[in-house]
Amino acid sequence: MRIDLTDEQYKALVELVTAGNYLINRYTEQEKREEIFDEVVERIYSGAERANCDEYFDTDDDDGSIKPNFNLADNVATYIYDYNYGFIERVLEKADLAKECPTLSSVDKDDTEDWFDRMYEKE
Repeated sequence: MRIDLTDEQYKALVELVTAGNYLINRYTEQEKREEIFDEVVERIYSGAERANCDEYFDTDDDDGSIKPNFNLADNVATYIYDYNYGFIERVLEKADLAKECPTLSSVDKDDTEDWFDRMYEKE
């Protein structure tokens, strides 16, 4: 299969597959990882030089392979942080409705906000 992308579209695809693979495989035990996703990510990364996407990759001195660098990780982390924060905001909104919904009555809005902030301080 062949897909023609502009350099800008390729960069967006790199961010998308990196974020997706992170969300699927980051906390999965090694033997349960979805290896097909890792393979797809590596295949996408292999086009970096042709797509003028050098700012997202470095070349490994030992084996010459292309490795994602801090710039890619930082951009993807921003998307993941925004997603997580939006999710927590929704939980907090529901916590405000706890009086009307017994299943949410044990959620403390202040504790949840503190937990979320502490989670990102460690990373």
